[in-house]
Amino acid sequence: MLLALVAQNQGCASLPTPSRPISGDLPIRVGADWDDLEAAVRRAARTTELAILHKESTGTGEADSTARYELISIAEQRMWISFRALESWTPDSGPIEIEIDAGTEPFLEDTQRRILIAEVAKHLKALAGRDWAP
Repeated sequence: MLLALVAQNQGCASLPTPSRPISGDLPIRVGADWDDLEAAVRRAARTTELAILHKESTGTGEADSTARYELISIAEQRMWISFRALESWTPDSGPIEIEIDAGTEPFLEDTQRRILIAEVAKHLKALAGRDWAP
């Protein structure tokens, strides 16, 4: 019995606690490097217990470039998060303003998408201007 309890609790012990839901109007804007989107979404997906299903993008960071990730939870609830470059980015330019929005299937609470946006924004801010992930 003790072994079963240990095995049951072992899987979730290493997951960080997700951020609080972001408040205010959506979409939000954050200063970030366009090439950090993938790392920030992957980290946020892990923290919020989501899996990335699909990514589509246009552009490579120039103004109006877009990226959209489709995600799914273990309960098969689908979400998406999208990004739009509001100015042009190059590896030498440093952080630019990026718009972030997210959505869920109609039956999900708004809290889920606000937590996902908060997590991604937190990681983008931590990575901004760095050549390596902290």
